[in-house]
Formats: sequence, structure tokens, C-alpha cells
Amino acid sequence: MQPIGKSGWIQKGEAVDLLVTVRNVGRGLAKNVNVELLELGGIRGVVVNTGSGRLQSLAPGEEAQLTSTAPDVQTAAATTGGGVITVLQSRGPMIVLSSPAAQKAPTRAKTTIRGVAADDQGIARLRIRLNGEELADSAGDKGIGVAGRSTPAAEREVEFAVAARLTPGVNEIEITAWDTDGLVETKSRTVVFEEPTGKVHLVSIGINAYQHVRPRLKYAAQDARAVAACLQKNLKIPDANVTLLVDEKATRRSILRELGDRLRREAAREDTVIIYFSEPGALEADSRSPDRDGIEKYLLPVDAEKDALYSTAIAMDDVRKIFQRIDSERMIFLVDSCYSGQVGGRSLAPGGQFRSIDQGRLLQRLQQTGKGRVIITASAGSEVSQEDPKYGHGVFTYYLLRALNGAADADGNGEVTVFEVFGYVNREVVKATGNRQHPKAKMEDADGAIVLSFPANAPTP
Repeated sequence: MQPIGKSGWIQKGEAVDLLVTVRNVGRGLAKNVNVELLELGGIRGVVVNTGSGRLQSLAPGEEAQLTSTAPDVQTAAATTGGGVITVLQSRGPMIVLSSPAAQKAPTRAKTTIRGVAADDQGIARLRIRLNGEELADSAGDKGIGVAGRSTPAAEREVEFAVAARLTPGVNEIEITAWDTDGLVETKSRTVVFEEPTGKVHLVSIGINAYQHVRPRLKYAAQDARAVAACLQKNLKIPDANVTLLVDEKATRRSILRELGDRLRREAAREDTVIIYFSEPGALEADSRSPDRDGIEKYLLPVDAEKDALYSTAIAMDDVRKIFQRIDSERMIFLVDSCYSGQVGGRSLAPGGQFRSIDQGRLLQRLQQTGKGRVIITASAGSEVSQEDPKYGHGVFTYYLLRALNGAADADGNGEVTVFEVFGYVNREVVKATGNRQHPKAKMEDADGAIVLSFPANAPTP
């Protein structure tokens, strides 16, 4: 069977004749051959009118043909009904749902149902439901709009993005699209949301005045207090899980006890650990440096000694070992420090010349200490991490606080994620310092959607 059309293609809405060829494949004469066309099933969008025909006789190997408009072709005696094909659009709209992802369980209740509906004839209506509840319906202008009919490209493709809140357990998302022919397509996705049950542990450290070394910083201690207060308020962290070490309390022993002992003991796999440092960095020549740059890097506790860094400061390799001891699979390390050695920055002048610091290798080593490590530093390897009296903070920390208090909430959903924090801080610090300070981050295998703040009604500093 084949359709007889003008162009050889069956167009939408076109009706064409159906040509039926009948062959006698037997060895004898076939007499009084009856041909009956039944309804064809399984071809979506194609309607075939049924009909019948009668052939007088067919010799072995002989063929005869029937059409709805030429019933007497060959030996056809008669036909009843019409062998006519009417072709409708062959498929309904196509729906692609990009978010939430199908394989990855969401880490927070608030999400965005995002995707696109496309149809070569045009989308007439789009409806989005979550757990049976209607979130958006273009038919009633509820929460979503369908592009106007004036632009052909817009008719065929409609993007959607609707805010939603998942409930603990199984969530059913249903997207339904109608095209201009009335064909309907539904896309469904099951998303399982397990409400986080872990705790948040915060250690915030800042030092202005040192016992044995210079320089004296102006705002490091204030920065540590402000970050601790901001995070505790916006994440509702209980006092028992917050440690603030400033100035004389930030000894080497105290810092190592908090990071290496308490967090190792108390931070479970499902917990979130946030560590903030605001203090100078220091350098020491070391040809065996694991970063292969000939330099060991240190963080300085209040009792550090310039000529005895190994025994009185905290080597970054020790920080790496501490991170390895902590079971948490969500750890955020925020560092407002630098290793430039330049006056005016948050570093201890080394008293010698050092070639370029390989900060990339250092961040990589810290990030590889376990699952879910996020490292954000105030500046690149040899740049100055600046303090500025007009901010009353280090520049990096000033914009970090603004980010946590809502300025980084790019999608306006009341949550500030790690990705949003770094994007905002990086952009604003570079601008504020005239392109002289560039924050860096390492978070390849971590969840950038980790929420660092719920800043509702939080004042911006």
C-alpha cells in the first residue's frame, strides 16, 4: 500500500488516495477476489478510512490495484467506502525537564522546576503540578506565560522556570503541554527529598595583635566576630556548635584542639563544618614543599614566632591533615589571608625574595582531603588581601558579609548558596580593589548548592 499525493509527502491536514496492490502468489487462478481495508492501528495521528473492493480474477503472478478514485483499474470490479488517509500532526509537544535533576537527590527543599516545551505547530498551554497541586498554568495566567504568537520561533519553544518547595519524601512533578492542534503531552519526574538532619559546626578565628610578630592588623578580630554572628544568626547555629577564637584566645594549641580534636570527635558525616580564618599568612623556604614551588605556607596563631614557624605556626600541610581527620562531607573553608609579604596586606613580610606561589596546588591538596570540601580564599597567590578603613573590615570579608546577608541571593529564593557567595564576592572584590585582588575557589566535587545562609530580614553591613 502507498499513498498517492502531489508532493510524495503527506502534509498535516492533507487527504490522499490509498493505492492497494494485490498479487496472486499461488499457482492457480484466483477467482472472485475480495479486498477489505481495515483500520490501521498503532500509527499516531494518522486516520485511515476503511473500505472494500472486489477483483474478478487473478492469474498466478498477476497483480491488480485498487484506489478510492479509480475503482476499475485492472480487473477491479467495484469498491465500497474510501481508501483515504487523513494525516494529522504525528506527535504532541516535546517536554525537556532540566531541573530538578533525575539522578541526583536535591539537598534543599526550595528548588526551581525548569525546562522547555517545544512543538513545531506552537505551544498553546502549559501546566506545572507538584504532588497534585497546581503551581502554574498558562491558561489562567497563573505563574507562567506562553510566548506570544507574533514570533514564529517563540510559538514553537517555551521555556519555564517555576519556584517550588519539596516536601520530605517522594515528590511527583508533572508538566503538561498542549499544542495548537489540541495534542497533549505530559512529562513526569519523581524526586526524593531527604530533609537534612545534620548539625552545623562553626569555628571563626581572627587576630589583630600578635605576641611576637608584626604587623598588627586592624580588622581581623572584628571580621571573625562579624562572620560568626552572621552565620550563627542566618543558619540558626546553637551556641554549643560555635567557637570564636580572637586575639589572645587564638593560640596554636587552641586552634589545633578545635579543628583537629573537637571537630574530629563531634562532626559527623552528615554535618556541615564552616571554618573561617582572618589572620596573616607567612612563608618559609622549603625545597620539599608538596606544592613544588619551594615554599611552605603557614597560618599564624597569636603565639607564632617569626624565626620558629615550624614549631609555633600552623603549616598548611597540617591543615590538610586536619581536614582529613574530619568526617563531615560538607566543609567550607573561608580564608581572608594572603602570602604576598607586602606591606598593607594580611601577611607577614618574609624578609626574603620568593618566586611565584603555586596556590593552585595548595587549594587542590586541601580540596582533595575528603568529599564535599569547598575552599574560598581572599586573593590569588602573590596578591595582597587588603584591609580598608572605609569598610571597617578586610575587603574580602566585607563582601562576604554582604553576600551572606542577602546581596548574593541571585534568584531571590531566600537562600544563599556556596556558588552564589563566591560569584558575588569575586565580582565585588575585584571591582572594589581596582582589579588588584582576585578571590579564588576550589569546589570541584562539592555541592555548590550548599546553603551558607538564609538571610531573610538580615541587615546588610
